[in-house]
Amino acid sequence: MADPGATSLANLPEPRSVAEIAAFVITLDNRAEQRYSALSHELRALGSTAVADLLEELGGEHRDHAAQLAQSATGGKRPGAYPEEAESAFPHVLSEDAAADCDLLGLTPYKAFALAVTLARQSFEVYSFLAATKDEEIHDFAQRLAGEQLARAARLRIARRRAYREERGQPKAAGYPAAARIESLADLLAAALAIEDRLAERLAKAAEQDGRLSSTCQATRQMVERLRSAREQAGVPGGLLAEELNTFRESTPPGTKVDRDRAAANRHLLAECERAFSFYDAVASAPADEGVMLQAQDLSQAAVERIRQVSASATE
Repeated sequence: MADPGATSLANLPEPRSVAEIAAFVITLDNRAEQRYSALSHELRALGSTAVADLLEELGGEHRDHAAQLAQSATGGKRPGAYPEEAESAFPHVLSEDAAADCDLLGLTPYKAFALAVTLARQSFEVYSFLAATKDEEIHDFAQRLAGEQLARAARLRIARRRAYREERGQPKAAGYPAAARIESLADLLAAALAIEDRLAERLAKAAEQDGRLSSTCQATRQMVERLRSAREQAGVPGGLLAEELNTFRESTPPGTKVDRDRAAANRHLLAECERAFSFYDAVASAPADEGVMLQAQDLSQAAVERIRQVSASATE
């Protein structure tokens, strides 16, 4: 199955008119609505009514957007056809292969929102690419579409984070810097460096007792080095954030002193990993700019993979 987070822009031809872009976007929305509807139908048959309802709602958003776009961009007339090559850029999460590989029994509200976030992000990338043209009318139209998807992704991330907490009983990021303090890429890199450095230390100690965590520890250490290098180039974080980071570094993570039982210690470690995800995802939900958003998304993705790995040790 193709990478669900990837988009293919290499062969995307330059649009010749607003109508062509409108045709492309309407096709994307219609296909998204069809895929959500098919998944909803199958889930309802399996008895997963709540997730089926959610998918129907997400599909309805795409259907309504297509109808609004058809009316505003073409006056209700049939839009011009965009070159077929453009469909190669369509998000892989809506392909037939993606649908076939979807684990229906494992589909939860969090995963449904995660799918919707991926679609919004991919659409943002495609529309931003289409906006890179000298034609002012096409540029403005595509840029507006990109802005809509950016706002939609932010809204969906909030819903995704809420669903994640409900599904896993995720603790809030107590003791962490406030996500609202992240006003620049320098701020995010400084905060992430402090968070990942502390996690690397905890993972190193945990790996001494559980060898399965060695690769997770190594990956986190590599993340620390990448963040350290990037921070050196990004500049100095804001004063208020610097104060919070000092408090964070001096604090003792819950469970580090009281748990001698390996499984219990790993459960506290898992909670710490989940707090890191919560922080990164909160920053990505209301980013200061696109650079902060993209970096926070990368950190969130790495944090989710770390949670998956640590979870195996914490649930024994």
